[in-house]
Amino acid sequence: MAGLRNADILDKITLNIPPHDLVGWLREEILEKHIHLNFYKSAWKEYSFEEDFDYLAFGVSKAENLHLVSVKAILDVEPLIEQNYWFLQIVVTKVIGLRHSDEEFPYKSGTLTLDDFENQFLNPGSGRAEIVLFTETSRARNHFDDWFFILKSEHNKASTH
Repeated sequence: MAGLRNADILDKITLNIPPHDLVGWLREEILEKHIHLNFYKSAWKEYSFEEDFDYLAFGVSKAENLHLVSVKAILDVEPLIEQNYWFLQIVVTKVIGLRHSDEEFPYKSGTLTLDDFENQFLNPGSGRAEIVLFTETSRARNHFDDWFFILKSEHNKASTH
């Protein structure tokens, strides 16, 4: 990973891009290996257990032994550059449900393939998706805009032929 991954010092911008489209364009770039859009990608999922949640929303009045289990899937995309660093994240959060605190939990956090990320987390009803861009400088935002324009243009050109 080329840049600084400390999100606290980076500007955070939420983007309004359909997640399915973005993943499709990335998949196409990976398959076609366009030289001008070199990027690194990684995906993983992690589970969380919340003790404090809206008990009434889940139809329970007393939740002393219950945890709300959620899974978060994250797809990182970052250019292979050293200056004007940026990275893009698609984050999907999905509530799994309630579990007793003493119940064995069969799920494990871990890495995902692009196919797994798309199939498990981007299908309708799979969860809430957010696409966030982190930029190091204003020139980084310009670099991302140029990169994204090329990514989108290449995809649209391929789909019209």
